[in-house]
Amino acid sequence: MTTGEGFAPIEAKDMWAAYERKPASMKAKAAMRAKALAEVEELTFGEGTTKTSAVALVASRLEVSPRAINRWFAQVLGVAVSDRPAFLISDHKGGRPNIDVDPVAWRILKEDYLRREKPSFASCYRRLRTGYAKANGIPLPSAKTLHRRMVREVPKRSGWSRLASGEAGK
Repeated sequence: MTTGEGFAPIEAKDMWAAYERKPASMKAKAAMRAKALAEVEELTFGEGTTKTSAVALVASRLEVSPRAINRWFAQVLGVAVSDRPAFLISDHKGGRPNIDVDPVAWRILKEDYLRREKPSFASCYRRLRTGYAKANGIPLPSAKTLHRRMVREVPKRSGWSRLASGEAGK
């Protein structure tokens, strides 16, 4: 298979080598995708169903979007059916690492945001940025990043749902 004009071909053996390094859960997902494509092809070529209808039917059964199935077809264009699982395995490597935040800045932000007066997260972030962080030359991640961390790390108290309601930046 080639990746396009001017690019070196991607060899199936290289894809299988990468496939073998992946966890079993990712291999199972790739196998499911290959099976879904085979099912669409069977419905289309074997039973005479239109490709659009076949994709919609399989997508509904698997609870994925029809667009996902069409993307999978694009990923294996020109690939032998037997090699499809190797080309359908995800390259996703997980989320971003946590960004280090100055412990004093983090404490100031939490104390400001979690006080009884319930100020907006944006106003707390602004006070932190223009006050402590600016005065001490402390770099800060974005307000959105810090709010996600707040939601993730601060335990929800009974009757208190500011974090769960997505009040970020208001």
